[in-house]
Amino acid sequence: MKSSRKRYGSEPNKGAEEDAGKKDEFFDLKEVLWNCLHCLCSREDAGLIKVGPNGEESLCESCGSYYEIHEELPDHRLNLYKYAV
Repeated sequence: MKSSRKRYGSEPNKGAEEDAGKKDEFFDLKEVLWNCLHCLCSREDAGLIKVGPNGEESLCESCGSYYEIHEELPDHRLNLYKYAV
């Protein structure tokens, strides 16, 4: 005798899969294009992303930590990754 109950996870919702795929593409693109606004390091080099004078997600971990403590951006990191490949 077959059960009339649906098993959770037995049939994925196709609409939800499509939406999840779009979200993943957006976040991947965001990670690829993000750079620290002070030292210009990439998302891969940043570690955490911190709040800076230009708002949320504007500084890498190093620049953001310095900014939190000293309330100014670190001169020694200005355009540090400008020519990074």
